[in-house]
Amino acid sequence: MSSLAVSRRYARALFELSSEGTDIAPGLAVLAEAAALKDVQEFLDLPNLPAEKKVAVLKKAVGSISKELARLLTMLCERGKASLLPEINEIFVEMVREAEESVVATVVVATKPDAATLKKIEAAVAGIAGKKVQLEIIKDKQILGGMIVNIGDRQIDGSLRGKLEGLRKVIAA
Repeated sequence: MSSLAVSRRYARALFELSSEGTDIAPGLAVLAEAAALKDVQEFLDLPNLPAEKKVAVLKKAVGSISKELARLLTMLCERGKASLLPEINEIFVEMVREAEESVVATVVVATKPDAATLKKIEAAVAGIAGKKVQLEIIKDKQILGGMIVNIGDRQIDGSLRGKLEGLRKVIAA
């Protein structure tokens, strides 16, 4: 079974647990962040190190975690799958987003917009996506002005640079 399929199974179980009211997301994110570090990945992949030591080190690194996450961590370490924590977390977060019917939209701007403009952008993007939107703002002075909005595999280029490029193509033709 591929690592993605294994990660998906664990993420599904965690999602079902969180659907029942257990708050797993914050602790899982911290565990995944710790497990994503290169040195920690190498440590978790050591075949001769007992699972108990791996669990103890990760618990000490992240601080207190819920009993559900402690059981998950123990199980993953015993099965040699603890290095999958970052992938499990990504899949879990995506499942939560889909359940909440929200989407992440990346907005590339030349200068950071004020709060009122951000609300307008969020409302406009939510209307386009048909879902709740979480905005991820990226500054890039190369677009000159306006913005580029990426929602999933769709891109809306309202940047000054994009418009100038289009104008250049029309004139050159």
